[in-house]
Amino acid sequence: MRTIGNNVMYCALLIPRGLARRRIGPAVAGLVLGVVALVPLAFLAIFVLRGVLYGIVDPGPYDNSWGGPSRAGAWFVHFLVGIPILLAGLGALAGIAALHRRLSVALDGGPRPRWLVPVTVAVVGAVVVFVVLWSRQI
Repeated sequence: MRTIGNNVMYCALLIPRGLARRRIGPAVAGLVLGVVALVPLAFLAIFVLRGVLYGIVDPGPYDNSWGGPSRAGAWFVHFLVGIPILLAGLGALAGIAALHRRLSVALDGGPRPRWLVPVTVAVVGAVVVFVVLWSRQI
């Protein structure tokens, strides 16, 4: 019985070089962009939890909270602060979806713009740096 490593090596030997470059590269990049899309999705979840549902998530007291000391004031200010986060998250998701669409065209054998690979690498790199810096802050 073959191990997974042998199966991967066996499959890699069966794939012609041109096909691997044209098909597997965009497929892997599409998968990576799908994982990258989880970051703006997390921002949207934070907006819902800390903006829209702030009064439910944080039971108080609101004396030192933005918009406090009343619950309504704190809720309203947290909602307003969350709106730019919402817009940034939606914009990032739209940009990632546009990159993914271009990669899908390349995966189907269509033309691939020259800027597609560098922009995809830059987006993935920026998200990796952001996640590392964000996690070290916590």
